[in-house]
Amino acid sequence: MGRGNRITLLMGILGVISGAAPIISHAGPKYFKGAPSKQELIDALKPSGRSGGSKDLETLTRGLKRHKPPEASAPAVALSTVQFEYDSAALTQAAQDSLKTVGEAMKSPELRELAFRIEGHTDSRGSASYNQQLSERRARSAKTFLIHSVGVESSRLESVGKGESEPYDPELPESGVNRRVQIVTR
Repeated sequence: MGRGNRITLLMGILGVISGAAPIISHAGPKYFKGAPSKQELIDALKPSGRSGGSKDLETLTRGLKRHKPPEASAPAVALSTVQFEYDSAALTQAAQDSLKTVGEAMKSPELRELAFRIEGHTDSRGSASYNQQLSERRARSAKTFLIHSVGVESSRLESVGKGESEPYDPELPESGVNRRVQIVTR
């Protein structure tokens, strides 16, 4: 375990002992500003095979009341290159090109046994209910493209709209960095 993970683990244990919610950090999704290569996607989406800090904290604090972030260790990528036509779920040509690379990575020997969740995310512009519906349509659109245009098995994919509920940059909820498709290994 690296020094940073030990410090995080120690802070979490101290939080449990003091009665405060433990601080557990995790890397979160790897954000790609440009189009990632097939190999970069494979490396980012394959499970590492080792337990993360939250698992270590769980082992050391068994029986104590604690909070664990959801899916803290699930490999994920956030893709800024999967864009849609304005106010629609229609994929741009650049998005189709990016998703072809994603699909090829998913079909690689390293990832072909895994399943993935395709998440649609929006910024905070517009109403929360509208953003939720738009993100659901966009996630379905990306999933459909991966199935019909790239040949990824439908049983390996799930689509979920997150709307504006999980911004990549919570400090700037209207930022374009929050408008993304995220791929999560499940």
